[in-house]
Amino acid sequence: MFKHNNSKGPLFYSKILLSEQAEKSNKALQHFASHLEKIQEQGAVTFDLKALQSDIAKGMYFDSSIPQGYGVGSSGALVAAIYDKYADDKITVLEN
Repeated sequence: MFKHNNSKGPLFYSKILLSEQAEKSNKALQHFASHLEKIQEQGAVTFDLKALQSDIAKGMYFDSSIPQGYGVGSSGALVAAIYDKYADDKITVLEN
């Protein structure tokens, strides 16, 4: 297993058999990638979907110490990690 870059994004890859939780996360990422594809078709933002789908196929999963389902940011952390790695023409802090 290795963590993506030195970023804060909790995206991990595993070339070995995924744990049940990691496998569940990987499947959720597959659904999220499909959602991003629909958003991209609407022209809102563009992503490197081929790279995202390739990484998911390689066993990428989301792992965070942020509790899920309590409204404290696990979804935001996931979106930020995906945006940071795969979005084209990112909005910078200075543009915000």
